Amino acid sequence: MRLVKTLCGAAGVLALTTTFAAAQGGTAQWNKKTQLTFSGPVQVPGKTLQAGTYTFRVMDLLADRHVLQILDKDEKDLITTVMAVTQSHLEPAENNVVMFSERPAGSAPAVKIWYYPGDTTGHELVYPRAQAISIAKSSNTTVLSRETDDTSDDAMKSGKVTRINAQGQVVDDDDDDDAHDHANMEKNKTEKK
Repeated sequence: MRLVKTLCGAAGVLALTTTFAAAQGGTAQWNKKTQLTFSGPVQVPGKTLQAGTYTFRVMDLLADRHVLQILDKDEKDLITTVMAVTQSHLEPAENNVVMFSERPAGSAPAVKIWYYPGDTTGHELVYPRAQAISIAKSSNTTVLSRETDDTSDDAMKSGKVTRINAQGQVVDDDDDDDAHDHANMEKNKTEKK
């Protein structure tokens, strides 16, 4: 088990991460099981997680999207199931990297992307439309969104995903270099430590 401290985004939320070694039956590598401890409240699709420790894991891998589960620390209670779309960067993350969309003072930052150690592919969370528009407006960036607020398995596996800008308009993924810029910036911060 490896414990890493990561300060992510200007929001100032401290995320402590515990990654479970692949030696635990080999499943940790596939499901990316990780405990993330947040020092303050953070937003995930459809929910605000209070300060505390949560288990993140991949439930289902599809071609271009993943279904993630967020559970309590002891993995007894499922808090939410969310959809994520793969997001790549050039270098593998050495440690867990959690990136946030910045929010106004007093607002909980929104988890944007989670990179698992050793992977060049991260999980960019897909938010319900109303929440995505709110995050995009307050952070002046783009946010991935589901076309509807349907959270059924079918909707997560086959529902349309779009990127929403600060004006609430659908934009092409090519119009957003924001995620790649933040990933490179976060990587550089990690290397300087």
